[in-house]
Amino acid sequence: MDAAARQQPPDPETARRIEAAKAAKAAGDHELATNLAVRAITAGEVNGDARGQSAALRELADLLSQAGRFEEAISTCERSLEILTVLGDEAELCRALTTRSFALNELGLCEEALAGLATASEIADRLHDSTLQYWVQNRVGGVHGALGKYGDARVQLTGALTLAESLTNETRFAALNNLTDSSMWLIQELAARGESDPAGSLVTETTGYATRALELARALGHPYKVAIALSNFGVMRWLAGDPHDALRSLAEAQRLAHERGYYSLELSTLQYTAPILLSQGETYRAIDLLEHVLDRARAMGERPIERDCLIRLTDAYELVENYRGALSRHREFYALEQTIRSERTEVRARILAHRMELDNARFEAADARAKSAVTRAHNRRLEEDKLSLQVRTEELERHAHQDALTGLGNRRFLNAVLPRLFHASAALGPGPGARGPGLSLAMVDFDHFKAVNDAFGHAVGDTVLQRVAQLFMVDSRVEDLVARFGGEEFLLGFTNTDHEAALTMCERLRQSIAAEPWSSIRAGLAVTVSIGIATRGDTTDVGQLIQRADEQLCLAKAGGRNCIRQYQASSG
Repeated sequence: MDAAARQQPPDPETARRIEAAKAAKAAGDHELATNLAVRAITAGEVNGDARGQSAALRELADLLSQAGRFEEAISTCERSLEILTVLGDEAELCRALTTRSFALNELGLCEEALAGLATASEIADRLHDSTLQYWVQNRVGGVHGALGKYGDARVQLTGALTLAESLTNETRFAALNNLTDSSMWLIQELAARGESDPAGSLVTETTGYATRALELARALGHPYKVAIALSNFGVMRWLAGDPHDALRSLAEAQRLAHERGYYSLELSTLQYTAPILLSQGETYRAIDLLEHVLDRARAMGERPIERDCLIRLTDAYELVENYRGALSRHREFYALEQTIRSERTEVRARILAHRMELDNARFEAADARAKSAVTRAHNRRLEEDKLSLQVRTEELERHAHQDALTGLGNRRFLNAVLPRLFHASAALGPGPGARGPGLSLAMVDFDHFKAVNDAFGHAVGDTVLQRVAQLFMVDSRVEDLVARFGGEEFLLGFTNTDHEAALTMCERLRQSIAAEPWSSIRAGLAVTVSIGIATRGDTTDVGQLIQRADEQLCLAKAGGRNCIRQYQASSG
């Protein structure tokens, strides 16, 4: 994108289509809004309106998230962020980051969502923009809620509500609704711990939030917001001790969601109805409802709803002494947990691949500035078709590329991904012509793992492997590569990373593993790892880079274990 493109005046056709998409969304017609946003993106691209194109991309990403198409929303946000970075438009960049964080959070990539929100928060504070600060704080509260930190979520969302009071009805509704949602879970958590007094006072306060949210939703005339607010209001009526009013509100929410085609929201509303029926002793009716929701959730790919139904069905079948049914649903729950971990790994890999495609596209665009806008639009469509084909191919090969125990990528996954990462870093060097991201590999091996298996059994050993895999995923970045190399060895790949940064990240991982409360798994259990690092320098192939990392791992083992050794490569 050259200077002329950055200074291009707004395109009236693009602006008109964006406003039409927003109006359709406000009226609750998401399908029409999505089509209008796609047309606005095309208009902005063809007519050279980069700002309009990025705004339309963000609008489309928001609509895709509301439709549950979170991975598409993330890819769409990435395209918007690429344009905005070149334009240097910080305010729009902040908005795109907050939009992307919602989709990342819904896919369970909470750490990635928080990383993006940290950048967005810095921008909002630097611009002293209260609206941007509100949206960032609102999204941060949502991520804390997804992590099960309902108290932290409530603190963040209470702050967001304070900011929202001086803004629009839209922002006030979002703050009140999210605060209601996080507080509902906090109330149930407190009640489960026997803290009835705090829960009781919180019920009164939260009922007020839910009531205000419903009033605002109806004043805005937005059916989607009304359905959400009714659902939350119904749950609060139940928690306040009025199950009959709760069921009426939830039935109204479910009917509205069904009529408008908000099928994901309809399932959530039915899901909330089940525990109320259970609390009223209508166990068999609740079981029938949960089985119905479970079937629809599976058909729609709604993993969180499917997971919650399996948990509730396990408990419900036990209540009626149907232990075979309870055991069956319990087993399905654990199988689903494994599937969710695997899918999360796949999402990380596809996001990484998409970002590398965007990097390559940016390098190619630098050599093609003289081409016409039509040619650029054509090339982008070809690139998107290529990425779409690649994603479908990777989905077909998913099971072949996943380690069954940890949910991480396996050796086949490494064989497919590592050469691409290595190739992308091939031009890295100290000179002014350096291009492409850097690459560091780390080989990680447990210290005395055989002794763990001998002393505590292989089941505990498997649990240790799974726990360490989770620590790797939490402490790594979304663009990093995490895979099980074999046995108790793991391989980590760090892009855009020199040897000093790789050492810092590996040291954090080593300390995190050593500090983990392993005794909670089995008394007396302690786990440490040794790590060998090699950074791309004069290495000519990926196999040589892996060998160097492995040699450093051997040196770490020989050097006393629970430490790191690093290969110092020459540049070039």
